[in-house]
Amino acid sequence: MDIFRSDLNAGFKNKLFETEIEHVNDRNIVLENNTLVCELTSCKTKNGFRITGHLINNAVNNCDRCLCSYIVKDKLKVHFNVYNNPSSVDNRKDDILYWPSKKDSVDISDYLIEILLVEVPFKKLCSTDCKGICIKCGSNRNDGSCLCEKNK
Repeated sequence: MDIFRSDLNAGFKNKLFETEIEHVNDRNIVLENNTLVCELTSCKTKNGFRITGHLINNAVNNCDRCLCSYIVKDKLKVHFNVYNNPSSVDNRKDDILYWPSKKDSVDISDYLIEILLVEVPFKKLCSTDCKGICIKCGSNRNDGSCLCEKNK
């Protein structure tokens, strides 16, 4: 997902970015339709550019209880700075991406994927009241009671 220098110089507000990501699987994350989606706003700062907005969490997870796939579908706040000169970096708490002056664009895909990776829960549940699978027959107990329960 490239952001062009000309776009940053002009500034943009609530601009939708979508890009197809093919090689995310090596990071143990799967995106719905292999698409990374975010809505960003940029503004000039003293040392570069500040980018804020939302990243759509469209990661596909498998429930730890029932093993069904589900998509989180929430928005994650994003805020970072893009600087041309590494010596102009101050000690803010925001993330900073270095962008060499010779390049016309900066690729923020890896940075956004890292944000998604941090948001992967330790316990992946399709819902808080997921009943899981039957330990005897393996049927999904969210779909109704299994034959094992009826034969008791």
